[in-house]
Amino acid sequence: MSARSSWLRVLVCLAVVVIACGIKNFLAVVVSGTAWCPYLCPSLFPTELFFSFPVLESLFEANSWAQARSRDLVGLFFEDRWNLAAALVFSPVYEELVFRGPMFLARRWSGSLPWWLIGIALSLVFALSHGRNGLALLPLIVLGICGLWLIATTRRFWPAVALHFMHNFFFTSVFVYQSSLLGE
Repeated sequence: MSARSSWLRVLVCLAVVVIACGIKNFLAVVVSGTAWCPYLCPSLFPTELFFSFPVLESLFEANSWAQARSRDLVGLFFEDRWNLAAALVFSPVYEELVFRGPMFLARRWSGSLPWWLIGIALSLVFALSHGRNGLALLPLIVLGICGLWLIATTRRFWPAVALHFMHNFFFTSVFVYQSSLLGE
């Protein structure tokens, strides 16, 4: 498979993830103010989660620790303004190694049902390890499944990392832009 074809698949997957995020936002507006909102409305604050799984909490803590260490490492070599960019690079690599790495190593079985079931289960764990709940899990689950599909179709690992980087870059840039407008 050519690199051009792989990049096209990454961009298609990014579009699917962005659409999933838009669906999440519209569904959150629909359920806002209803009895379903406490369970479905996304929360950015892990303390407001309605579930608690010790294994997932330890994954969330490990993820946070790895991101902090990567920022510290990059801080040794670059100025502060590079910390955000470094986190955008190291975080996708780390998370893809943990959550899609085993599936890449087992890619010769990618056509089998067990491979897909294990991969989807890892995508769910990936989403839950981010300390989100309700509809906020949807784009993360879709991101995980798209990364899995990229590994299955391209037989390479880098497209999943590229998709994850582009996802983080896009949504981080939206957050940074909104924060700069609000003065925070």
